[in-house]
Amino acid sequence: MIQPTPLVSVLIPTYNRSKLLLRSLDSVLAQSYGHWQIIVVDDGSTDDTRSALASYRNRHSLDESRFLYLYQENQGKSVALNRGIQELRTDWVAFLDSDDVWLPEKLEQQWAALQSFGEGYGACFTDGRYVNTPAVETTVFARVGRVCDTPTAALNDATDLVLQDRGGIVFPSIFMRTSLLKKTGGFDPYLRIAEDRDFTYRLTQATSLCFVNEPLVEIDRTPGRAVGLIELLSAPAVLLDQHLYLYRKWLDACLPDDHRRREMIRRSLQTLHSQMVNQFLALGDYRVAREQAERAYRTLPGFRYWAKWRLTTIAPGLIRRIYGNSVLATHR
Repeated sequence: MIQPTPLVSVLIPTYNRSKLLLRSLDSVLAQSYGHWQIIVVDDGSTDDTRSALASYRNRHSLDESRFLYLYQENQGKSVALNRGIQELRTDWVAFLDSDDVWLPEKLEQQWAALQSFGEGYGACFTDGRYVNTPAVETTVFARVGRVCDTPTAALNDATDLVLQDRGGIVFPSIFMRTSLLKKTGGFDPYLRIAEDRDFTYRLTQATSLCFVNEPLVEIDRTPGRAVGLIELLSAPAVLLDQHLYLYRKWLDACLPDDHRRREMIRRSLQTLHSQMVNQFLALGDYRVAREQAERAYRTLPGFRYWAKWRLTTIAPGLIRRIYGNSVLATHR
């Protein structure tokens, strides 16, 4: 049975991105699915975001039933999202980052997919295309190896795939039931670069997911911006801190007898430590590289990680040429 088209809240957190934000808003107004309201949460912007949005609302005749602007002191994206969630009054919500854009048919195709899969599917996502970066010339689904020959499909083993960082569920593509936010617990305020992965990991445990097999989101990866994810992702200490917190949190939440998933999380933790060896070798910080190599080995002992640990101890210069130079090459 076809349900009436519901009103969807579009939740957009932003910080000092007034010009990029207007492009994102344009993409919402251009949707073929017209039953939406926009909630922008300004996380303490110091640029002209407030005045730019006031002009935008007037220009497009958007009252508070269609456009709600919220301001808070700068506390991070997760806190901004949680602030917006408090204002949700609709049964469905879609998320959009303030530097990304939707293709015009995104919401319409997702609602059709959710209708076709039925009540058990409380969230839908789409493929996406990375833009403004020569380093990633592919789609999100291609990056994680998702091959699908149908326009829509269900995502099987979603929790395991997200845990392995192969879910291919990008934040600005999610369209979901608002009621599921209570089950997921919202966004973790401590996380700055993995809050979306943490959220989707918990979302996959709360509902079944379907997807639209088309890149309906353009994801901006412009390097060198004053406010952007790329800069945080290139800081090894930040990467290490955030992902250590994430994996330990997931381990703590795992049932004691769920040995398979606990081992999968430990494997992800081991991979993190091993990647950090490469990062700190590239920086010439042999002490921290050696510590990370030991932790990679001790997380799940094996010859490969033991050998890497030993090499960082007895021949750090040699192993830097093997692993560290590859890291440096990706940042040139």
